[in-house]
Amino acid sequence: MNGEAAAPGFLSLSELLKFLEYGMTGLVAILAIIPAFLIFTLIFRKTVKRETVQLIKMLFAFTGGLVVLLFFFTYFANNTVVTRASGDIDKTQDRIDTLTREIEDLKVSNASADMVARLENAKGALTIKLNELQRLTGTSGGYDLLMDERPYKGMETSERLIAIAKSRLGTKWAFGKRAQLANKDFQGPWDNSEFMGWVVFQATGEVIGCEPPDPGLADCYTGFWGGEPGDAGEEKSVAWGLAYHGGILVRLPAPAANRAGKVGISLGDGTFIEANGDNGVVQVSEPRPADYWDFAVQLY
Repeated sequence: MNGEAAAPGFLSLSELLKFLEYGMTGLVAILAIIPAFLIFTLIFRKTVKRETVQLIKMLFAFTGGLVVLLFFFTYFANNTVVTRASGDIDKTQDRIDTLTREIEDLKVSNASADMVARLENAKGALTIKLNELQRLTGTSGGYDLLMDERPYKGMETSERLIAIAKSRLGTKWAFGKRAQLANKDFQGPWDNSEFMGWVVFQATGEVIGCEPPDPGLADCYTGFWGGEPGDAGEEKSVAWGLAYHGGILVRLPAPAANRAGKVGISLGDGTFIEANGDNGVVQVSEPRPADYWDFAVQLY
């Protein structure tokens, strides 16, 4: 399913939702014009021809009626699409949960690697479908943003980043492994940039340091942190990042100089949480010199 799927015989969903967002404003504007029009006709009724007044009334009534009809059509069409997609979300999530249990049972029983891989692929395909459905209905990732079921609800973003990252200490590092950003239960393996992309998405609902900005398709890379995070935060100095509990420390890659990138979550004392390639796990790493990092980022 595509998030831009058209409602049968009419506008695309994005257009419907945009109209729904501004339709009430237009309706209020139309209603506000009514008394202004009445005042106008009362003041100038003797100087304006009757036929002109009637024509203006007809045009106004037609425009107002069209706005009202479109508003209610959009409202019901949107609710219908969202209701259907919500049902699909529940079914898809149930199927993913079932596949997860089957995968775990097969691993325990030493089943063939081929069968486990097939189930993993099926689960991945369903997860992508789930992401599309959640974007369609205004939800995202492995949780409902409207219900705010993000991990460690109530914490400040910086504290949530650290808590989520610490929950994955000891999980495996693997170069080039893609993280399932939308899966809140994902346990790796992941490399440095994918780990950070997953933590940030789980904490904020934002896809940062990854392209494209779609949690179901995003590929994370430390180089993508250059120019980030846009409206989701702001760039800070390295000194600030080293001292701030929950700041993001960024070292951009420089392939020409054979320099690898790195991104980690500062613990405020120079140490930081990262997926470490040398030791092959997510860990708390020892401090690096200040000139090792290029800049820091504070996420809101």
